[in-house]
Amino acid sequence: MPASTTTTTRAVKAAETRLRILDSARRVLAAEGVERFTTRRVAELARVSHGMVHYHFKDKRDLMLALVVHARRDWVEPLEELVDGPGTAEERMRAVIAWMARPATTEVMRDRRSGERCGDTISAAPPMLSQSSSISTSGSTRATTSA
Repeated sequence: MPASTTTTTRAVKAAETRLRILDSARRVLAAEGVERFTTRRVAELARVSHGMVHYHFKDKRDLMLALVVHARRDWVEPLEELVDGPGTAEERMRAVIAWMARPATTEVMRDRRSGERCGDTISAAPPMLSQSSSISTSGSTRATTSA
């Protein structure tokens, strides 16, 4: 096997391991909270050695910061694309709600204390889109109140 192929294979495996560690870290954080978050628990869940976690991340703080960056890519950027995307304000808001209601999204939003998903509380028509509300044609929303 040529050296460049070996290097590429190693890089791919390293990236896969890093992602597995990040996924496990997210699950540990969601299930057990910051106070019980340890790199040893993450390693156990990721099925890698504790040393492997520290090969990829300097320490617990470094791992948690990487989670924030990872979350930005997986959460903030897609939401920004939906909010800034084409369509009326109502269409964009419905796109955000639909994205949040997807099973993969709501699983990430599961509240670790209650076991309920944040998405479970989203109604089909948010209050600002109910019959007691009005949508202007310019794309901005203006909620009205009703008794």
